Amino acid sequence: MTESPPETAVQTLPVLSSIKETLTAVFGYPALFLKAVALPLLLSFVLGLFWDLLSGLESVILDLSAFYIDLIPYAVFGVAWHRLTLLGPDAGRPSVLPQPNRRHVIFFLSAAIVTSIYHLPLRATEIAVERGMTLHPPDADAVLSVGVVLIVLVFYVGIPYLMFRFSFVFPAAAVDERYRLRHSWRHTRHQGFRLLLLGGAVGAPAYVLGLLISVQLDAFFGLYDPTRGLSFETIDGVIFAIAAYGLLPALSYVPVALVVASISLAFRTLTGWVPATPRRIPLR
Repeated sequence: MTESPPETAVQTLPVLSSIKETLTAVFGYPALFLKAVALPLLLSFVLGLFWDLLSGLESVILDLSAFYIDLIPYAVFGVAWHRLTLLGPDAGRPSVLPQPNRRHVIFFLSAAIVTSIYHLPLRATEIAVERGMTLHPPDADAVLSVGVVLIVLVFYVGIPYLMFRFSFVFPAAAVDERYRLRHSWRHTRHQGFRLLLLGGAVGAPAYVLGLLISVQLDAFFGLYDPTRGLSFETIDGVIFAIAAYGLLPALSYVPVALVVASISLAFRTLTGWVPATPRRIPLR
């Protein structure tokens, strides 16, 4: 990083080489991945069971609370994996039981803000579509068609683009840099679609694979009725509980790790950050 703060990215993000480097950063440390994911996976498992107990309750506030509370395990994992990617396996080695500290709080608050860019409009759209179908049943197909178009164009392209533009606050928080959303926006200027392409290229295949496994599990346990909540009265219910709240969350952390690593590497590339420098990222 130069002494004068960069107004934009210090270089263009090389997508292809970044994809290769991301895959190496994630799949090159399987043992460290298991250490980093141990506590977050346990938290996800416990939270999954807890939310299932409340599955009979219909409340927008409860849904929003669940969404933001579920960010806690991902914040724990995100801090660990950003640090491993940026600092290396020695200085950034993850712990099975990391000690909560200020960086976890900042990371969680940043995640709550950035993910709201996606979740709140999505939730509002879902409610609007549901009410539109209820108030005007004859026009339900038209309402649904409009909703699908909006979801495809906005929620799968536009909003992810914005989220990637703000994503540099996460690696910065993980390595204790003083960094704000406006700095991320500045450093990713003219690089947003490259970031979107990078994140999609490394995360989408793993996400689709996990989704396919989820569908197969759901078909295998086809007799399970999710409206009843989990049942431990049968062996199928016990196995489904383990699969639903153990295996599937574990699989979900693979695309998370890939996207986290890609953001870390892009952050390092576009800001010029290096771990050896005693100075913080120059801001203005």
